[in-house]
Amino acid sequence: MVATFLCPSDPAPQPGDWPGQNNYYANLGATFMCDVSEVLPSTVAPTEKATGVFYYRSKVGIGDITDGTSNTVLFSEKLRGAGTPNAKTDLLMMQNTSTMLDTLTRCSGMNPATATPLTSKQGYSWVMGEMCCTSYNHVATPNSLSCAGLGFPGNMANMAMQVPPSSAHTGGVNAVMGDGSLRFINNSIDLTAWRSLGTRNGGEVNTAN
Repeated sequence: MVATFLCPSDPAPQPGDWPGQNNYYANLGATFMCDVSEVLPSTVAPTEKATGVFYYRSKVGIGDITDGTSNTVLFSEKLRGAGTPNAKTDLLMMQNTSTMLDTLTRCSGMNPATATPLTSKQGYSWVMGEMCCTSYNHVATPNSLSCAGLGFPGNMANMAMQVPPSSAHTGGVNAVMGDGSLRFINNSIDLTAWRSLGTRNGGEVNTAN
């Protein structure tokens, strides 16, 4: 257990049998395929690119964040699962998709009361560089549902995922920007603005408050 990896406002119990838990996730980008990267392209969505700062075998430096470090998120937070079904912390199973829009539509339309969790142990292992534990994406706005597509062929770069940050704070989540500043992001942020904050070099003009 690393105490600084645990958010004091997370209502999940302190780690017990599995101590290496984590609340702080790295930004994969406005990207819906799990491990897609320059070295692991997707065959399901060949045009999909890793647009964030942290992804499979990434080598992103400050100079690569051309949108500006104050306009690019590095890290945000994610509520830990306690091992029992919970709509706020589960990673729900959905049919795999091949577009960002289909991922958003399918996951957002799921009923967490009847959906099957792929895992109820979000954040259970900070040593894993996966979207179960240490990375998130900007497909959906903060505190939306989290989902993973099943039946992906070949590799994890073909697994569609919607994994937004989440928190117990009222109305949103905290995010660390590339310039080191900490910002509170409202759940109601415009989706286009949220996605632009997730990209390092998208060229967007972000006017969101």
